[in-house]
Amino acid sequence: MPLGKQLQLFRQIDFLRPYISIIDAVIWRVNGRPMPPPPYVKHMILREHAREFNLDTFVETGTYLGDTVYAMRRVCKKIFSIELSKELAKKARLRFSRYTNIQILEGDSTAILPQILKSIDTPCLFWLDAHFSGDVTVVGSSPTPILEEVKAIIEHSVKGHVIMVDDARLFVGKSGYPTLEQLNSFVTGSRPDIIMDVRNDIIRLRPGK
Repeated sequence: MPLGKQLQLFRQIDFLRPYISIIDAVIWRVNGRPMPPPPYVKHMILREHAREFNLDTFVETGTYLGDTVYAMRRVCKKIFSIELSKELAKKARLRFSRYTNIQILEGDSTAILPQILKSIDTPCLFWLDAHFSGDVTVVGSSPTPILEEVKAIIEHSVKGHVIMVDDARLFVGKSGYPTLEQLNSFVTGSRPDIIMDVRNDIIRLRPGK
């Protein structure tokens, strides 16, 4: 069996995932860091931001297979993940059934995220990854609900949230995605104190220091 297929099979086994992820990261660096980086690199960046900004609540849109939740399970005291696909949400609930700090919520992020925000009273780390990406994912009313998600967060009564958005390379004004410039204008029009930058295929929206 080819190495790539072997690694894909090993990724389905939780205790092997960290080792396979490190291999992915090494291969990525050896190949000159092409975009997008492997999940391990993005998970490492998320953990770094949670620690840098002292954020112990993690909110994700787009659970998919649950690998980001798994990566953050010991970093944050509370984790909420929203998944539109009924089947993926069911699998994620089963995977994380023994974790009392993790909630997998099924439905459209544009409806569920505002409900989560009602229970939030401290700054959180948000990972917005609810864009339709083929495979077993499903599409809601929009291929990417990013503007609705960001609007709910930046209008929240609690300030100091850190927002990170996956797949920055797709934000070119096509297939329902705004351009990076449009997203920046959308955010700073309401919250000029928020700084946006893009690195490693991740859009970062954070409070200015």
